[in-house]
Amino acid sequence: MTINYVSSELYGIWLTLSSIISWLVFFDIGFGLGMKNKLTESISLKRYKEAKIYVSTTYFILSIIFGVIAIVGYFVVPYINWCSILNVSSNYQDTLITSTRIVLVSFCINILLQLIQNVYQAHQKIATASLISTLGNALSLIVIYILTKTTFPNLNLLAAAFCFSPLIITIIVSIIKYFGSFSYVRPNLSYVEVSYAKDIFGLGAKFFLLQIICIILYQATNFIISHYCGPEQVTVYNIAYKYLNCAIMLLAIITTPIWSAYTDAFAQKDYEWMRILYKRLVKINGILIVGIICMVAISPLVYKLWIGDKVTIPIIISVLIGIYNILLSISNMHSTILCGMGKIKLQVVQALAQGIIYVSTVIILGRSFQTIGILIALIISATIPVVFLTIQVNFLLNQKAKGIWNK
Repeated sequence: MTINYVSSELYGIWLTLSSIISWLVFFDIGFGLGMKNKLTESISLKRYKEAKIYVSTTYFILSIIFGVIAIVGYFVVPYINWCSILNVSSNYQDTLITSTRIVLVSFCINILLQLIQNVYQAHQKIATASLISTLGNALSLIVIYILTKTTFPNLNLLAAAFCFSPLIITIIVSIIKYFGSFSYVRPNLSYVEVSYAKDIFGLGAKFFLLQIICIILYQATNFIISHYCGPEQVTVYNIAYKYLNCAIMLLAIITTPIWSAYTDAFAQKDYEWMRILYKRLVKINGILIVGIICMVAISPLVYKLWIGDKVTIPIIISVLIGIYNILLSISNMHSTILCGMGKIKLQVVQALAQGIIYVSTVIILGRSFQTIGILIALIISATIPVVFLTIQVNFLLNQKAKGIWNK
């Protein structure tokens, strides 16, 4: 629907632009994830005043960080040559400035508001937390549909529809819950304790380092493809990625509750329960891998039904993204378990190695083989966490982890 509203090129520009700005999500310095783990522990141990302090302090610190980023960024954006960065005509410069400002400000607001989802997850109400995002996306879909029927193609309107619609839902939910069942952890300035920030940041700093690697490995792919191959190839990559990533979304539905559940079980040292659940997850992941292979096999038919003749997706692109998603499903499953336990030091080390390997290979392969080379670089780097995280999880669950394997 979006491609029909703008064009393949403009859609590629939008995907690349939103990816670049969404990097700001990771500059919560891991506070959101750190707060979730600490809040889960506090609730599990019935330390409710401590829980409110963690929530209030996190909201306070992120308000300052992203308030500054939004204000400074708003005035800096016009001085950046976006057309050169995105490899597009200079005619788009004014449009890109406005669109970037829209995306920047909305993301900064969203960082603060989406903390309500971390609170839900800490209470192990994962389905409800996910429903917030679903409703936000549904509202965006409705608004974009209306735009396609009532306005001429406009990148700025598209950006506003995508970015601000979900915020409306999050604001409504936050007001209802913080004055309802979550009132005992409702953010309050009198409960802000900067000294508690060290506890949140101690764990959050490790999450932050992992998130930086995620920027390089995942979010930067759109930018790299746009730079080496042009924005139209970003569209090709994203259509295939969005289709095949449905399998990873399914895995996320299953594993998202596991994070807080493992935090709770690990705090109570219930290793037997954790081992049983891990075995079930391995079986589920095996079924998922078979599903990804089947999705690749029928991908030409799916693309035909989905987007018609608007964009042509070479089968080799689908195959490579399928292989990458298989590796991603394995590493994500183990990463979720380790994050729930708070054992992420090894993840940071291997992620740094993964990022270095990706950057070095993508420059060489991207220049020589374009999109195919970039995807091969992704696959090469994605094998590293599959090996190391699998070993660490098994060490921890069998209580044999020592040294860095236990950090």
